Amino acid sequence: MDWTQQWKQEDRQEGLTSERRLLLQQTRRRFGEVIAMQSTLALEQIEQLAVFEDLGEELFDCADETVWLGWRDCKPRQWKKGTERH
Repeated sequence: MDWTQQWKQEDRQEGLTSERRLLLQQTRRRFGEVIAMQSTLALEQIEQLAVFEDLGEELFDCADETVWLGWRDCKPRQWKKGTERH
């Protein structure tokens, strides 16, 4: 991998880390520490920025923590790099 590709990859990873941290903070603020901790593992598996954007909107739209935690079971393979979202 040349230096430009490496730089782009590092930048992408920093973006994912930042989005993950923001969504976790928002989850903690809305539903508390327990729900945030229950969300952590699933958030760590996400490798697409667009998925974080969708979840950010869902966080504000969902009725309660049960609905919020339901997204964890929703097609996690689609969160991986190079796969389609539906």
